[in-house]
Amino acid sequence: MGKRNKRPQVAYNIPQEKKPRFASEEDDADFCWRTAHADLSESQWGWGCITLSHFFQEIAPKLHEFEKSTWGQMIGCDRVHFFPQNEIAREAQKRLDELVKNDVIPEDWYGEDLTAIRITAKARIWGFKVGKCFFLLWWDPEHTVYPVRKQHT
Repeated sequence: MGKRNKRPQVAYNIPQEKKPRFASEEDDADFCWRTAHADLSESQWGWGCITLSHFFQEIAPKLHEFEKSTWGQMIGCDRVHFFPQNEIAREAQKRLDELVKNDVIPEDWYGEDLTAIRITAKARIWGFKVGKCFFLLWWDPEHTVYPVRKQHT
C-alpha cells in the first residue's frame, strides 16, 4: 500500500473572539456553593419554581457530590462553563438587570462572567464563581439561559 496524504483537507480558523481561560490558584480549591444570592422568585429560572423535595432529592445531592472535586477537576471534565453576560438570552439579561436593581445580587458582580454547571444533559445551574465559591443564581432545567442548537439535528 502506498503512503496516504495525512494533511488535513480543510483548514480550521480559530475565532478571534474566543479567549482561553487560564488555570488559577482557585482551580486547586475544593468546589463549594452558597445560596445567599439565589433568585428565589417564581420567574422563569427562579428557585421558587421547583419543589423542596426536587431540590433536596435531585439537585442538592449533585452539589454535595461536586464538593468532592476541585474547581480544576470540574472545569476539566467539562461540567463548568463561563459565559459573558452579553451572550446569554435577552430575557436572562433583563432578569439579571432586575436582580441587580433589587439588590438580590451585588452590583459589583454586574458585568462578571456567569458560571453554568451541568447537572444533567439539559439542566444547568447558573450563578457566579466568586473566589472559591459558587453562588447559585438560577435553575435552568430546559437549557434556555444560553440556548444551543445541537449540530446535525
